[in-house]
Amino acid sequence: YTRLNYTEEWDQFWRVGDNPDILVHFDNSPVRFIFWRGTSYGGAWVTENGIWMGDQSLERAGKGKSPWGCAEHMSDKQTRYSNVRIIEKNDARIVIQWRYAISDITYGIFGTDVGTGWGEWADEYYTIYPDGVSTRHQILWTNYLSHEWQETIVLNQPGTRPEDNIELNAMTLANMKGESKTYSWEKGTPSVFSEPKDPTIQITNLKSKYKPFIIFELGANIKPMNCCVRKEYSHFPWWNHWPVAQLPNDGRRAMGPDRPSHSSLSQSIEESDVIHRQADGSYTAVTLNGMTNEPIENLTPLARSWNTPPELTVSGNGFINKGYDKFQRAYVLDNQKKNIPSTLKISIAASLDSPVVNPAFVVRDWGKMGVRLEINGKNIQSGKSFRSGFRNRMEGSDLIVWIESASTSPLSLILQPIEK
Repeated sequence: YTRLNYTEEWDQFWRVGDNPDILVHFDNSPVRFIFWRGTSYGGAWVTENGIWMGDQSLERAGKGKSPWGCAEHMSDKQTRYSNVRIIEKNDARIVIQWRYAISDITYGIFGTDVGTGWGEWADEYYTIYPDGVSTRHQILWTNYLSHEWQETIVLNQPGTRPEDNIELNAMTLANMKGESKTYSWEKGTPSVFSEPKDPTIQITNLKSKYKPFIIFELGANIKPMNCCVRKEYSHFPWWNHWPVAQLPNDGRRAMGPDRPSHSSLSQSIEESDVIHRQADGSYTAVTLNGMTNEPIENLTPLARSWNTPPELTVSGNGFINKGYDKFQRAYVLDNQKKNIPSTLKISIAASLDSPVVNPAFVVRDWGKMGVRLEINGKNIQSGKSFRSGFRNRMEGSDLIVWIESASTSPLSLILQPIEK
């Protein structure tokens, strides 16, 4: 927690204390992940040279939208509803919750005139690991589904145009086979992303070494943001009503780089099979997010490890395998002995189609004892490539383990309880 200041004139209006914002940093990467009031707490990845990459909240779209325009986190200029908090922090991972209302620029919450009168609300959970990869688990409560879920947005610092931050060959897409294609905005926004077939990986080509990526579930509908380009000003859509701006406005188009601005490039989730209806009536979607300094093809193993994770089997007295949880990018196991740990043996059937890439494990009710790790009979010292921590609950304590390891061959792991 910290306070990220902007300018004296802007900061003086905020009625907040010393720690209203969140900064996540990594010891193996120069990038940052920031949740700041100036972006209405929408998470933003920051490159090694200071280019910010944001994303959209849940946005009410289509039939029945607010007469005041967009109902989304951008419209909550004073963060009356949007808030963020750290709900788990240990050496293995950080989990952040972002909660917000689907509100318009008058702070009216959409949908309060129907049903229970509660209106539309969303929770997003970011489970962030030491390799700089985060899940984004979105949950939406609504009376009927007509929303934008994701929108790739580059933030432009004052004094910069979109072209100062984004390559004209702005986006590269790849599928699970490793096939890829780069799309150019030089002669206008691409009409469709026709290649490769069934893309699941997206990289935005910023003018930086580290570039933001998103990995989608199979069946996502990635499409260009075909809107609002004015060729006399930029190759890209360009607005300055967000971030930072306090004017009650949801569509102020930029004509010059005199203030913070943003540009949108693509959308991906709405009208697709990756939106899941839940038993409690909510809707949910999940993606992987992060930054990479490698070619997009090098993300294929990560995409496979998450979309088609290898099977895990356990042996040991009293442990139950609960399967792979895509929402937290981790294998989940239960200790039936309830906070009395014993030796846990794990086999992972990794293969080329279902590889292991930096796996994480959540052992519920492990207890308070530390852990020693063996991989294929070799003892792994705790450190940057093997990290563990604890998540405390009312009922007990869970062990969280993250391992820096990539393999297309089966792995055998042993987690051995030790005194801290």
